[in-house]
Amino acid sequence: MKLEIKHLAAYLPYELKLKEGKLSSISHRWRTLKYVDSENDDYNTSFERVTPLLKPLSQFEYDHIVQIKEHLGLGHWCDHYDQYFDAWFDDDESVQKLVLQCPYEIMQFFLECHFDVFGLIDAGLARSCHRVSPNVFGLGEGGDFHHKC
Repeated sequence: MKLEIKHLAAYLPYELKLKEGKLSSISHRWRTLKYVDSENDDYNTSFERVTPLLKPLSQFEYDHIVQIKEHLGLGHWCDHYDQYFDAWFDDDESVQKLVLQCPYEIMQFFLECHFDVFGLIDAGLARSCHRVSPNVFGLGEGGDFHHKC
């Protein structure tokens, strides 16, 4: 597996953090991306030269379901979602498969919160945001994102 546009493009609207800075644009034609560092300098580089910072799916907890309900808004939650998350928390080993089967509205939440939905951390193509030193661009004390998720 290698880092491809399909892995990065899904996070583009949600200001994906990279070890090198913050993702700002992707060029499919040239197979490059642009990122902004902590000094607001722009850099162009290839996909292979960056490291996305993502949250492992193992950090998804029941508290996040409340955030998803808020994210969806009143009247948009259905019983199917309850069944989906019951299966999620019952079988830790199939979480990676379950995330790719989730409804689109829930997938948007996972992407916005920078959860690793494509298994990039396990493939060595991304780093867990909680294993990164606090001085990395966009991260606070202890390596946590300053993000609503």
